[in-house]
Parts: sequence; C-alpha cells; structure tokens
Amino acid sequence: MNLTAPLRPGCLATGMILVLVWQPRIQAENPPQLSADLATSFHSREKFARTVACTWRCKEGRALPGGTDAFGNGKPAETKLSTSHYSRTLEVDGDLVRFEDGAPQWAPDWGKFVESSSITVINGSNGKTLSKLELPTGAQVQGTIARVDKAAHFMRSHFDLLPLLEQFRPSWRLEALLAGVKREAEMGSIAGRACAIYRVKRGGSCSYWFDTTRENSVLRVLRDVNGKVLLQEDREYKELGAHGWVLNRWKSVEIHEDGSVRRSIEAEVVSVKINEPIPADHFDITFPPGTKIIDTTGNSQ
Repeated sequence: MNLTAPLRPGCLATGMILVLVWQPRIQAENPPQLSADLATSFHSREKFARTVACTWRCKEGRALPGGTDAFGNGKPAETKLSTSHYSRTLEVDGDLVRFEDGAPQWAPDWGKFVESSSITVINGSNGKTLSKLELPTGAQVQGTIARVDKAAHFMRSHFDLLPLLEQFRPSWRLEALLAGVKREAEMGSIAGRACAIYRVKRGGSCSYWFDTTRENSVLRVLRDVNGKVLLQEDREYKELGAHGWVLNRWKSVEIHEDGSVRRSIEAEVVSVKINEPIPADHFDITFPPGTKIIDTTGNSQ
C-alpha cells in the first residue's frame, strides 16, 4: 500500500487494529530551542486563539480479530469488520479543557462494540471523567477523578485530538517534540504546496510536513519504522477570516508492519468557534446520583 499519496475522500481502509499512542521525547544536555519560523507560527496561534470550541464528525473503520478482545488475544476463526460514525467536541479556554466523545467502545465480555459517551474535563484543580456504556445488561455509568497533571498528560497526548491540539495548542506537545530538530535538507510538496519537513527520530521516525505558505500548518504526519510507513495522516484547512487557516478535515490510517490496516479515520469539522466565551461550568462535572466513582487523587469521595 502506497501511503505517501493523499487519501481519497470517502476511502475507508480496513484491516487489523491496535490503538497506539506514540509519545517520542527528545533528550539533550542543554534545553533545545525551536526553530524561529515555527516558534513564531506556534506562539501566534495560541495568542490569537484564547478559546476554541470545535465539533467534528468521524467515520472510523476498524478490523478486529475474532478473539476475545481488541488486541487479538486468542486464535480468531474469522475477522470482524466494524465501521462506526460518531461526533466529538473539544472546548479549550487557556489551559482548561472539555472533551465530549461519542466513539463506541469495545466490550470484550460481549465481543462487540457498544454505544458509549463520555465527558472529560481538566479544570486546573483536577481532571474528571463521566462515562456511560450501553451494555446489553443496561447502562453502566462511571466517574473518575484524577490529579490534574496526570489528566492533562493523558489529554495532551490523546492520539485522536492531536490534529486540533497541534494547531491551537502547539506548546502542549508539538513545540517540545520539535525543539532542537533541524529541518530536512530537501523540501517536499503536497498537492503543489511547498512543505518544510521536520523529522523526529526515536525507535523509528516521525516526520511533520509544514505548509510554508499557510502559517506553517501541518499538512501531513508520517511515522515509519525501518522504512515502512506505519501511520499517515493528511490534514486539510480552510481560511476563516481574521483567524487565518483553520483545520477543516483530516484522514488518518494506521498500518501493521505486514501492510494490513489497523485503523482508519475520516474526520470533518462541522463547527468551530474561536475567542467566543465558554461558560465556566463547562469545565466541571457534577456526578449524578448512583455514579460509581473512582478517585485516584487519594481524596475520599
């Protein structure tokens, strides 16, 4: 499979899946500095996007083994294919975050995906999650409370949120990831647009393709190991008045080393609001009566 060509709209690949959160880190004796052109773009985005509220639709394709869980335990007699449609919403005000997720979840005890909804907030004091699974035995509602640093780390490295976070909050992860990394000697191009390529190497490599004509927007992310592409994500943008180029849609495909597809996502933004007030109560959760709460902060609830 040639993954270096842009994915076609409506194209949904299927194959084996294993969700992978890749978090490379760069170590250096002295604190590295981000290249001047990227630093200017990154800081400008955060300065002029104090608040962001974005909703997007997803079409996700997964191919799961016929074993007992999503990681292929057991010897599957057949392959189960799954396509799902759902919506997500992300709200950010400074360092405050609210994420509403409608993605279905794999229920190993039932051997299938079940309807799911969750709300996760990071409010400066802690992180809270309220989740609901629609199981055959009835709805299961659970709440969690975590330390704010752990909750923030989870949210800022959430694979499916990276396209948005890398645009509106690059200082959270992308800036540190690329600090001290030199641009590739050769420029690349995507659909006729010149791109500056930055590559991070750690247990393989990951390259970011920045559109030098549109505020260094990320057009493509490629991850490869030993020359084999294991992830390709292509991003598209539209101009939004004074806010410049804003993420509009993206397509992501994760690949096994044997070339089979783990997971594919086509996402399209349906609503984006920048610098509009977000109610303060959006960044807290009041757990309804009867919710089973897991508190990992050490505080009694």
